[in-house]
Amino acid sequence: MKVFEKIKNDIAEINNSFDMMEYLEKIKPSAILYCKEKYKDGIVEIDSEVKLLESGMINYLNSEIDN
Repeated sequence: MKVFEKIKNDIAEINNSFDMMEYLEKIKPSAILYCKEKYKDGIVEIDSEVKLLESGMINYLNSEIDN
């Protein structure tokens, strides 16, 4: 299963805005961690802050979930 498929399934199960907000806030940090390990071209470091590029997010969303 791809990450984006899992996200779609998880979001369908969310029943309130607070839980949705919490879930959505976790996606970007997860994508950054993925890129640091598997797709270094998907992030850049500017003034010691890591920025996620669109290509990094797309690569993360299209990646297969490790079981």
